[in-house]
Amino acid sequence: MPSFFQNANHNISEQFLEEFEKKIREFYPLMRHFRSRKKMAYEVRKEDNDNGRGMVL
Repeated sequence: MPSFFQNANHNISEQFLEEFEKKIREFYPLMRHFRSRKKMAYEVRKEDNDNGRGMVL
């Protein structure tokens, strides 16, 4: 009985990890892209603020 459950858990986790990895590969570039856009927007606002116009939110 225990071996059956061990096998079942093992298979489930293998499948889960594969799905998880696929999702990460899909979303990681998007997250990186979003983060860099956010950083750029922050730097632009910072420049504006240094020039005396605009406000860093």
